[in-house]
Amino acid sequence: DLFDEATSGDAVTLSMRTRFIELKSTKAGDPWAVLEGGWRGHRLRCVAFPTLWATVEPPAPGDAVIVRGQLRFRDGQPAIWVQELTRISLT
Repeated sequence: DLFDEATSGDAVTLSMRTRFIELKSTKAGDPWAVLEGGWRGHRLRCVAFPTLWATVEPPAPGDAVIVRGQLRFRDGQPAIWVQELTRISLT
């Protein structure tokens, strides 16, 4: 269950549609992003750190993606630390 804090640290794989992408950069200027998406009627945040973000084709809001990563909780809310991000072509 993605909303049970007892599952923090578990590996997860899911598909979702991105709603919002917040681009950020480290103090050294390396880009990274926080993706917010919809998953089974819930809002879910996915954090793509610089090493990963530099290797993927960035999705746009509305894109469908497959997210593989590790489940974490911040302020009681689930977030996925992304280890793999793949855009899904719906055509």
